Amino acid sequence: MHPILLHIGAFKLPTYGLLVACGYIAAITYIFRKGRNSGFEKEDLSDLIFYSVLGGMAGAKLFYAVTYWNEFGQTFAGRISYLFKTFQYGFVFYGGLIFGASTFLFYLFRVVIFAGLLPAWFNINHRTVKPCCGERSS
Repeated sequence: MHPILLHIGAFKLPTYGLLVACGYIAAITYIFRKGRNSGFEKEDLSDLIFYSVLGGMAGAKLFYAVTYWNEFGQTFAGRISYLFKTFQYGFVFYGGLIFGASTFLFYLFRVVIFAGLLPAWFNINHRTVKPCCGERSS
């Protein structure tokens, strides 16, 4: 694989970054298509994607920091500043996968499914079962 796909003047297009962006676009397109067919709101899906990407990037950078912490400098402040100065690179795949998937599942179950489907289920069932004691109502 060529590390730099395109180099024009000061602009460099890294191959890995382009392929990651293509993966994001493919995943977003898939989620929107499947979500629309399943009846989810576009706004909920947009939030789900946004928080998943944000969680994945934070996890990937966190795993990078934990893995290479001793190589960043001598002082704590120097190490932290190095992390922010090198934000365009320095991500660990497994950290992104773990945190991105965790954020995705948390947001999906906590916000989209429970907020969207649980109230509708309760409204249907409260007519036949009393929520406090489980007795049938007339």
